[in-house]
Amino acid sequence: MIKKILVASVLLLLALHVPAFELGLAGGSISRPAGFCYGLSFSSGAFVPLVFLEFEGWRIDEGGRKQLTAGVKLRPKLGAFSPYAVLGAGSEFRTLSLRFSEQDFFTFVGGGLHVYLSGMLSLRGDLRLQHLPYGNRFRASGGIFIHL
Repeated sequence: MIKKILVASVLLLLALHVPAFELGLAGGSISRPAGFCYGLSFSSGAFVPLVFLEFEGWRIDEGGRKQLTAGVKLRPKLGAFSPYAVLGAGSEFRTLSLRFSEQDFFTFVGGGLHVYLSGMLSLRGDLRLQHLPYGNRFRASGGIFIHL
């Protein structure tokens, strides 16, 4: 009987805890090679308040390179503003393949600010430092996000 109550309590708790999602389009500038970049960002937070998992895909116009990144974002919401810090890793490549020698792996750290226009819509400003094998570079970007 205790097992049934425990299982039912856990299932109820999981059902009541609706995860948070955010999806956005962003564009900006990246240094070395200097150029325009644009991408898609998806974040999800569920069991730990203020902590989100972030996944992004970016295209860098100069050189036709692409980036896939994953990170952990700490994002409190303070009224209409939501500052955040993010830490993660990624891969940069020309064509996606399983040959790791054709990819440049990197780590990044950054932060930014979401400014909420409504409960579901925000504008984001973001600055990240990427550490690649051949040096460091900055990515500054801004975008529009939908929060569910």
